[in-house]
Amino acid sequence: MLKKFIRWSVTLAYAAGVFYLSVMPSGGPEFFPHQDKVIHFVMYAGMAFLFVWLLRVTSLRSWQHLPLLAAGFAIAYGALNEFNQIFISYRSAEVGDLAANFVGATVGAFAGMIAARAMDARRARVAELSSGERQ
Repeated sequence: MLKKFIRWSVTLAYAAGVFYLSVMPSGGPEFFPHQDKVIHFVMYAGMAFLFVWLLRVTSLRSWQHLPLLAAGFAIAYGALNEFNQIFISYRSAEVGDLAANFVGATVGAFAGMIAARAMDARRARVAELSSGERQ
């Protein structure tokens, strides 16, 4: 129960942070070309990764299409944030941002699934070694 609460809390806090950043006035120094697209990619990769992490403690944990669902959540959230920016005078919705969100969410979801499977394999190996020591 505590594990679910922590995962929900972290994921929702991250999503709230992304929303907060998406409604703040943009600006500041640009250190390299297309910096904003890289930031979108990283933010939505992180979000999809967290959605995988969250969904792994639900009844969907063994569902083979879990990365697609996690990426879908992050992509939909990004699309809603871009739509919301239409109504903010100092922000603009851009197709390039949506594309960066899409690619980032897709990469993050599959990276999350790879990490989850690696952790499952590690846990299984530790359990196997532990049971061998008891015999």
